[in-house]
Amino acid sequence: MRLITPAASLLLAAAWAPSTFAASTPVSPAEIKATFGTGKPFTANSTTGGASFTFVLKPDGTATQMSKGANTAVISGTWRVNDKGYCSKWGGNAEHCYTVEKNGTRYDIKDAAGHVISRWTL
Repeated sequence: MRLITPAASLLLAAAWAPSTFAASTPVSPAEIKATFGTGKPFTANSTTGGASFTFVLKPDGTATQMSKGANTAVISGTWRVNDKGYCSKWGGNAEHCYTVEKNGTRYDIKDAAGHVISRWTL
């Protein structure tokens, strides 16, 4: 009788299991508008500080964000799509632009350097 080594059994399990490491897919500006620019709230989780927010991106270009933590103040801003993704400006801060990639059931938001800074879920 042949025994399977732990490494071999992991390889076999990975080969038979459905892929959970699917590649992310870029989301077009039109898809960003259709998916998130509806005025319906969605969750944004920061990957840099662990904060969680409720975002609302309205079709007229206005936006709100509210922390899900102890400070639940609503911050108003603006948003728009550009040729690669979307841009937002919150309060008196400068505008920043991002790309969006669908990754399974979530959306990864990447800054100009390509780092995932937030994960959005509907």
